[in-house]
Amino acid sequence: MQQRSGGPSAAAVLAVAGGLMMVLGSLASWADAGVPGFTAVPWKGGVIRWLVLLAGAAVAGVGVASLSGSPLGRYLTAATLGGGLAAGLLASAVALTLDGRVADDVTAFYMRQLAMSAAEARALVGGAIDSGQLSVTPAVGLLAVIAGSFIVVVAGMLARMWAGRAAVFGAAGPPDGPTV
Repeated sequence: MQQRSGGPSAAAVLAVAGGLMMVLGSLASWADAGVPGFTAVPWKGGVIRWLVLLAGAAVAGVGVASLSGSPLGRYLTAATLGGGLAAGLLASAVALTLDGRVADDVTAFYMRQLAMSAAEARALVGGAIDSGQLSVTPAVGLLAVIAGSFIVVVAGMLARMWAGRAAVFGAAGPPDGPTV
């Protein structure tokens, strides 16, 4: 008797791992920005990080449901492809536009932490932007979100592939396929 192949569970494990990477990445700093000679400012991603957090939690939850045999696990393909692509596109858009996104947050940080007036802080950050001295570097959180979303999309493609095979060959997989 042939046992069920490990494809669907591998997709679910990847979905859980990628979803957790997205969640942890959304909680970490997405960028470090600063003006030379002043304190670097960690940037957390604004509202987009909360959307990524929700997408990562949903994907990980559906992955766990798929592993446990819950009926919710049927939606693994849709959840992973939708959540992974959405989070990946949002994080990539943030990565491409980091400089503009963090300037206001850096100004507000300098106003609070260094007791600068709004005009002084804007002049400092504006001068740094104009001279090319505003240093913005992606941090581990943003990179984890992008990597996690890639893993989640791969999980979705695997889940889709195995769902297609199950429809053609039945739940046990192809007769000559690998067994576990």
